[in-house]
Amino acid sequence: MRWLAGLTIALALPVATAEAWVAPGAKIVSASLELREQGDEASGNAAISADGRYVVFDTQARNLFPPTFADPPGAHWQGGVMRRDLTTGALELVAPGDLVGNLGGGVQQRGARNPSVSADGRVVAFSTAQKLVPEDVNGNIDVYVRDMVTGAYELISVRDGGSAPASYAARDPDTPGRNPGADVSPGVSLSADGDRVLFRTVDIASDLPARAGTDTEPYQLLVRERSTRRTELITRVAATGEPAGGARNGGALSADGSTVAWPGANAGAQTRFLDGEFPDPAAAYYLWRRVDDGGTRRITGPAEPELPGCSTYDPSPSTRGPCSGPLSEFEQSVAGINGTLPALSADGRRVLFLTSAPPRPPTPGYALDLWMTDMRDGLSRTAASVELTREGSNRDPADASSITAVALSPDGRWAGVLTQRTRFLLPALRLVNTPTTVPGAEELYLVDLDGRTVERAVRGANGAAAAASTLGPVSLSDGGHRITFGSNAENLFFGDANQRADVFVIDRLDAAPPVPDAPEPPAEPPAEVFDPPTPQVARLRVVIRKAPGGRVRLRVRAPGRGRLAVEVRGRVPDRDGRLRGSAKLLGKARKTVRRAGDVTIDVRLAKRYDAVTRREKKLDGRASVVFTPASGAPRQGAANVRFSAPPKRK
Repeated sequence: MRWLAGLTIALALPVATAEAWVAPGAKIVSASLELREQGDEASGNAAISADGRYVVFDTQARNLFPPTFADPPGAHWQGGVMRRDLTTGALELVAPGDLVGNLGGGVQQRGARNPSVSADGRVVAFSTAQKLVPEDVNGNIDVYVRDMVTGAYELISVRDGGSAPASYAARDPDTPGRNPGADVSPGVSLSADGDRVLFRTVDIASDLPARAGTDTEPYQLLVRERSTRRTELITRVAATGEPAGGARNGGALSADGSTVAWPGANAGAQTRFLDGEFPDPAAAYYLWRRVDDGGTRRITGPAEPELPGCSTYDPSPSTRGPCSGPLSEFEQSVAGINGTLPALSADGRRVLFLTSAPPRPPTPGYALDLWMTDMRDGLSRTAASVELTREGSNRDPADASSITAVALSPDGRWAGVLTQRTRFLLPALRLVNTPTTVPGAEELYLVDLDGRTVERAVRGANGAAAAASTLGPVSLSDGGHRITFGSNAENLFFGDANQRADVFVIDRLDAAPPVPDAPEPPAEPPAEVFDPPTPQVARLRVVIRKAPGGRVRLRVRAPGRGRLAVEVRGRVPDRDGRLRGSAKLLGKARKTVRRAGDVTIDVRLAKRYDAVTRREKKLDGRASVVFTPASGAPRQGAANVRFSAPPKRK
């Protein structure tokens, strides 16, 4: 057993830490550089290419489409999957989103969602019910990839050995264009070279991978290899190779395409359990499988089913025998793991996972904690596992909140986790910066798994705490140099005014940049991001007051002599009352200020929107206020405003 002792030492001792430095604020991804506009609806499910150049995401926004993209008669497209080039700033539509009827607003066809991207950003995988190739003849959601160089789409949810699309059992009620079929997990469903795609079947039976009829029960995991046209079943009964199912929430594919990990039910049919374990067919267990060479294995648990000589399970949670695993109970435990995917390194060998099951011997706990394990052959689960976090025993949210999401850089060193915790009790991870002071906020922490440090990664543009929680999924480029995520926070850059969830990116440097010896002239804004005015601009106090119909009145605290300029922009509803398209200039005004103090300025609604406002009784917008002083730097402010129906103009 000398190899076990050596491995334990290697897992326990941290290596030299690579300093992680992230500048305050973040760069917005879900925005149009050409229009200088954020998405007018929510965006999320972002994934970044391993080289850090491309970010893909899905969105409900309608103002990010290319100018040539047109709606069909009687309906409109609601967002879709987009790809942002962080080097050139280009924003491309990968595939359109939901097709929505103009009358009644119902979804006629479910559009593109849940993207993943290849290492070089060329290939994007996603799911959609749109028929993007002639072979797609069913009315179900299917899985596609798109080659962004050639523009070609390829259907992925197809039968083994060819290009025949999957067939699905009839659904009652039948909803063509919205029927379930196949889907993908965002960010973790595509190999680095774009050749392999992991997908699952959903809700209804199919004929995959190559059945005579639609008798394969749903919630199967399959890998499609594009180069060989092979569709490989992953969720297999160990004894027969028949479909085992149980993958209700999908899985993760390693970057090299070799390995799949997932939380799956019916685990007792797929892998070995020791006598006395009594696996629950309905419960979820963390499972792991090499696509080409080997059966399904367990990532963790209370037993050691793979060690030679282990055949019987000792149910005592305090036992530390040779056949006892790292956990004192099954990983499903109290909090459940169905909603959490394991994270894999590029070779599939390093796995991060979340569980509320306590370690052995047990400690009280209910929250999801972070573990790391090494899946190399011949290693016991106990020796190969490291408990990285442990909740506090007093149920204080500061140290007992669950970790809700985890992602891993392809090289396996850097992890991103989301949690409301501000204290990390185990010495396994050392907190190296100040936690947030905002109670109840979900924070993004960056973990150096080799150096065993953890640090809060997202702050407001002025260095203060982010104004709202970070949203998953999180995605990291190779080396953890660039991280993408979602957030509703409005202070990650100056000028955030859409009041919607956006996609952002931050850069991790190995050290803080040197402070220049002398002030340098301002550089041109980089083309890679939407770059609003600098966050150091001083703010104006803006208060909204009552005004006659057709106007908005603002009271602004002017610091001295100068000029005030106000622009109000907002989206204008169509005749069916739905907001569509980009924001319009609803009105503007200017005023000379003679002295410091409160200044009242009225903005009148542009005449061309009078009829719309009378029809809708109101028109909402966002007022941007700029004060340019006689000397010194300008100041800016903003406020939400509402135009009421104006009187008829003579």
